[in-house]
Amino acid sequence: MKKIIPIVAIVLLGLPLLAFKNTCELPNHTFTVGEKLTYKVSYNWGFMWIGAGEVDFTVKQSTLNGKPVYNYSVYGSTYKSYDWFYKVRDKYESYVDMKTLKPIRFVRDTDEGGYITYNDNYFDYEKGRATSYRKGNAHKNGKRDTMDINPCTFDILSILYHLRNVDASKYKKGDYIPVSVFLDEEVYNLGVEFMGREVVKTEYGKMRCIKLCPKLVAGDVFSEDAKMYVYVTDDANKIPVLIESPLVVGSIKAYIQDYKGLKYPMSAKL
Repeated sequence: MKKIIPIVAIVLLGLPLLAFKNTCELPNHTFTVGEKLTYKVSYNWGFMWIGAGEVDFTVKQSTLNGKPVYNYSVYGSTYKSYDWFYKVRDKYESYVDMKTLKPIRFVRDTDEGGYITYNDNYFDYEKGRATSYRKGNAHKNGKRDTMDINPCTFDILSILYHLRNVDASKYKKGDYIPVSVFLDEEVYNLGVEFMGREVVKTEYGKMRCIKLCPKLVAGDVFSEDAKMYVYVTDDANKIPVLIESPLVVGSIKAYIQDYKGLKYPMSAKL
């Protein structure tokens, strides 16, 4: 986790939205194939905000082991003007069961400042384990491993789409909900605090939003007391429109720049 740098981490770590109660299997009613969300990421060091890069999220339908699945993909890259400081070319993919929204396979292929990681993971909930193959700077000859998981463990990407389908009306301000995420051969027991509702200014004008505060993993990116705030549209789509967080050095912001193929009209707009 410590090797993930802010451009993609700030978006992905901010996206586990609302956790589930009593079940980890939810039908999809918030997104559809063809949805694409684009975020601009800006970095602040001192008194100036600098555009660092963009992150795209897309939903497609694919086939895995002869079975139709949702194929989520994320691609994040720094702008060429920012590459001299820290060049990033990251891609994440998750293949999930279309009925339960639980992941079957998760692939990470990242290059962050020359630190390269390829990680291919398979989830077996019946046996309670995830198998992982990892190769890159840390494992030049490749490494295979098996980790124990619980029935509610997701990868860092599939959890976004899964938890967008939770009924936010069941939560009140101050509720804290646990979230289990598998990444880089480790299971992180994180969580998110429900902070209520606010109106937020975006590129598309003011929007009614749900405010959330996810628990972070302290390390090279986030300090021990860092607090990230995520603003999610308070409508049927439940898409994040703004993510703000301090870092060990400086602070960072990710905000919605474009959205296409939503399942419903953007009714959060005021």
